[in-house]
Formats: sequence, C-alpha cells, structure tokens
Amino acid sequence: MSEEADIFDKVFLVVEDEYLVAADILDVLGRAGADVIGPVSSLEGALKLVDEAEQIDAAVLDIHLRGAEVYPVADALSLRNVPFAFLTAYDRGDLPERFREAPFLQKPADPDELLHLLSRL
Repeated sequence: MSEEADIFDKVFLVVEDEYLVAADILDVLGRAGADVIGPVSSLEGALKLVDEAEQIDAAVLDIHLRGAEVYPVADALSLRNVPFAFLTAYDRGDLPERFREAPFLQKPADPDELLHLLSRL
C-alpha cells in the first residue's frame, strides 16, 4: 500500500503559524488525498478546533505559535486518542518528557519525509 493510500480521506488538523510552511503541509496532504482542518496559527484557535471538530484522524503540530507553545493542543489530542506529529525547528530534546517519543520532524522538512511521517500516524 502506498503512503498516499495510508492518508487518503483522513482528516488532518494542521497547526502552523508560518504561512509558507502551512502551505507546504497543505500541498503534501492535498496531493495525497487527505482532508485538512486548518491551518490554524494560534493556540486558542487550535484548542477550539480540537474541541469542536467531529473528526480528526491525525494532526501536524508546530511547537511555537505566536509566543505560545502547542503542548495543550497535544494534550487535548491525546485525550481524544488522536495521533499527532511535531513539525518544528526545535530539537527533540526541547520537548517535554511526555512528548519525547512522539513522531517528530525538523523544519525545513522534505515533502517526501513529511508524507512518510504522516502516513505512519
């Protein structure tokens, strides 16, 4: 089964405050046939979407969002049993201990690497 088939018709929440990075993520997901909620660029907006969305199959999370950290969103997704990956300029060692084993990719990310990571969520 191809990676595209692994995410076809899945609903991804994209939490990213950099426009060009968000556009790249949307492009990768769109080409693979996924549906997207977002992108959302603020902690408050992301928490609202997690709370209100009927379906989220997986999420892509930037860590730093306009002065806030995305960890409350990761916690909320975990409570819903929604898998997520961090896509960030941070190092894995910068993550809180509870998220050190989460799927992780550093920016700038190669589109094929990103697709591979997202297909495993």
